[in-house]
Amino acid sequence: MKIPKPKCNKCGEVAPIDNEMSNKVWTVYKTKEPCKCGGKFKIDFSSEEGE
Repeated sequence: MKIPKPKCNKCGEVAPIDNEMSNKVWTVYKTKEPCKCGGKFKIDFSSEEGE
């Protein structure tokens, strides 16, 4: 199962990658800080993007 990327719930922009915590195996996204548009980053598991 592939996990979808976190996207903003308002504009759909993908969350920025946290380069300090990411490595070759794991990609960590900065989901705690708000999006530029003021929305929040969420992962939508019901979308077909992750399959």
